Amino acid sequence: LLKDVLVINIFKENNELLFLTNKKGFLSFKNNVLSHSEDSYKNKLRDVVVYSGIKLKDGGFLIGTISNGIIFLSSTGELNYQINQTSGLSNNTVLSIFEDIDNNIWLGLDNGINCINMDSPFRIYNDDKGSLGTIYQSIIFKENLYLGTNQGLFYKKNNTKDKFTFIQNTKGQVWSLVEINNQLFCGHNSGTFLIDGDKAELIVNIEGTWDIKPIENYPNLLLQGNYNGPYLIHI
Repeated sequence: LLKDVLVINIFKENNELLFLTNKKGFLSFKNNVLSHSEDSYKNKLRDVVVYSGIKLKDGGFLIGTISNGIIFLSSTGELNYQINQTSGLSNNTVLSIFEDIDNNIWLGLDNGINCINMDSPFRIYNDDKGSLGTIYQSIIFKENLYLGTNQGLFYKKNNTKDKFTFIQNTKGQVWSLVEINNQLFCGHNSGTFLIDGDKAELIVNIEGTWDIKPIENYPNLLLQGNYNGPYLIHI
């Protein structure tokens, strides 16, 4: 199994050794037998060429590839995420990897050095094709992440790698996204929409809803500001 591959790194896992190779992913050496790892590591690395790799302090693995950026695997072999030039790296070839005392990841690339803050609560989503446009508002509502942009309203399941999907009938400028009484309102150039999952219902067709606010002691009324002044909504 090792005859036609390069060994990138060797890790100790319980009673076995894991050989990280450049073309065959992980190989397991256990009870004097070398075989493909029984975990799902090998499936994640089958179609990439590995150049570097380390075991992280949390037990996961960080794999540097040629032309495919970096791949983060959990301690059980699940794919956490992948970062490449499209999603923020300066270069897709990762020649060396280092984890510092603060859990930052330093990458020596084919062109420059990058640093990844592993403890940051933020992730970067690059819209290279311009399909989302400029983001003005965002909100998490009923397990969905909604983005209001100058192109319309988009959504995806929160904490997933799904792509953002356009919500029909919302083409145009979104100014605000507001949750009131467990309902999601969208302030839009066309007026005010009530959002339910991937559906948008235009409930006020007065142009230019900037913002929507509840009114104290009047639970059935909302105050909204539009291009030409304030309005009351009865809900």
